[in-house]
Parts: sequence; structure tokens; C-alpha cells
Amino acid sequence: MEQNQAREIFIAALKNYDLNKVGMNTETGEVIIYFYFPQALPEEINSMLLDLLKQTGWTWRINQETNMEALKLKLAELLPEGVSLVKEPSIYREENKVKIKVMSASNPDQHQWQRIMLDFNKVTGWKLEVQTETQPTVMEIPKTIGGKMEINAAFNHIKNRLKAEGAEIYKTSLVEGSIRVQFITPQAAEPYKQVLSKLEEETGYAISIYLEPNASALFQKVRSIIPVKKNPSLFKDRREIKIVVDEPIDEETKQKLEQFFAETGYKVSE
Repeated sequence: MEQNQAREIFIAALKNYDLNKVGMNTETGEVIIYFYFPQALPEEINSMLLDLLKQTGWTWRINQETNMEALKLKLAELLPEGVSLVKEPSIYREENKVKIKVMSASNPDQHQWQRIMLDFNKVTGWKLEVQTETQPTVMEIPKTIGGKMEINAAFNHIKNRLKAEGAEIYKTSLVEGSIRVQFITPQAAEPYKQVLSKLEEETGYAISIYLEPNASALFQKVRSIIPVKKNPSLFKDRREIKIVVDEPIDEETKQKLEQFFAETGYKVSE
């Protein structure tokens, strides 16, 4: 079967299994399949892939590397409200394990952490180990001169202020004594530099920006603007999102994509 036709068949069959992308090796006639979480694939995938071999004539190979960006995003999604990372997660690739140290004013109970660890393992195939610390509760939110706000009060203050300014915030976390704020992309934070500087004064914490784009949020916004045939591809080095569409892009959609570029710093192209 012609390679592009075979590729589309593989994508259509596997898109519901956290498929990242599909590559083709024309010299060997091999399809290379990239899942976000290959360790979490169900057994049924094997019979499906055998059917695809018969249907297309292309042999296949699954890349066994977990997508680290997707792994961290999934972890961030599962963390309870008000819980922050004390430092960046520790990744143990050989063991398929992630260790985190978290802090909150009132830690979730052990049963909730067990559910989170089970959910993380089910979705990603990786084990999650959690070390918890409890932040002492501060009765008064306003900081004293030279002091700091209670951490959860600081998180809420930052989120509320930025939301009032029109910013969309995806996560705030405590990392090695400073607060890190996640916008959809680092470029999206540019209009809010003065606000962030003021928030540093108000909270008593140094504030930094996540340097990685939020790929899943970017893709979700792109799909809300224009229907795409398959998963978009993100090229961080040139700040570009590649899409495949069925029909030519009309002028109204082009204007929306230009606005998307203005807000995120990422260009969408075919």
C-alpha cells in the first residue's frame, strides 16, 4: 500500500490510544509508531496492529520512549488543588518511575494519594512516589514587611490578579523557594511582565515562568479554531504547529490563527 495511505490508516486506527505521531521508513517498509505512554498500552493493541499489517502490508515497530513533556503534564493534571511541587519531579527512566515532593496547607489524605498514584500508573504505565510536607497555616494573608504570604494565599493572589488582567494561567507551583507560573507558552507571559514584577513585591516570592509550552493546551486551542485530520505536530525550536486539514483554510479562520500567533507566539501552518 502507498505510504501516505498506510500512514493515515494507522493514525485512524490508533488515535484513541494516546497516539503522538506515526513515522514511515520507506527503505524497510516499516511503520514507526510513537505513543505518548507506550508502557500503558492495552493488550488489545497487539491484535489491532496485526490486522493493520494484513491490511496495509507494512510491518510496524513501537517506539518505547515515553514522552516526558506529556508525562509531566499528566502529573500536573492529577495533582489536587492547593498542592504544589517543592521542586521539579525526579525521573527514573530505567524504573519507569517518577518521584515528587509536594507541599500544601492541608495535605490530601493517604487514600486520595493512592488513587492519584493508581490513576497515574493506569494512564502512563509509570509508578509515582510522593513525599508530602504540610505548610503551616498562616491566619493573616497579608505579609509583613520583608516577609512572605502564605504559599496558597500567594498562589490564589497571583492567579486572581493575572486573570483580572486577562491572562490564562495553567499552573502555579513552588519550586526551590520561588513561584513558577505556567502560561500556555513562555511568549504568552510577555505582556504581563510588569504585573509579575508587582506580584513579586506583593507576595514576597521571586516569580519565574515555565519555559516549556503547554502542548496539550496549544493543540486544544488549535482544534477549537480549525478541524484537523490528525494530531498536530509541535516544533518548539521554530515555534510552529503543523496541521493537516481536509479543506483550504478560509479567511476568517486565517484571522483566528493570526490572533492565536499573537497570543501564543506559535505559528500554525499546513
